[in-house]
Amino acid sequence: MVAAKHEEYWSAPIPSPDSMRKYEEVLSGSVDRILAMAERESATRQSIDMEAVVNDRKRVDAMRREIRRGQVLFTVISLAAFGVTAYCAYLGEAWVAGIFGCGTLASIGWAMLGGGGKTGT
Repeated sequence: MVAAKHEEYWSAPIPSPDSMRKYEEVLSGSVDRILAMAERESATRQSIDMEAVVNDRKRVDAMRREIRRGQVLFTVISLAAFGVTAYCAYLGEAWVAGIFGCGTLASIGWAMLGGGGKTGT
């Protein structure tokens, strides 16, 4: 006894050409419907991908603006603290100037070493 097995595999968004011919024989116009369905699916996938790219870009831009604001605010606060330090030293208040100066330097060092930064995002 001899047994024969024929197996066909096709990996694509549309059926193989032989299958398409058979579909058209069974139901006239089915090939056009299948192709239209594949085109709609492709357009949908492309629009979803484009939307994801646009959303990623918006998120990156927002993060950059947030980082820039933080840097500007940190610079302004640091310069103001150094200004207070210099003014206190000018008035002869060495202890107050030392506290402000050391506190400001410690804050800058802490920030530069990554203290208080967001993690896991």
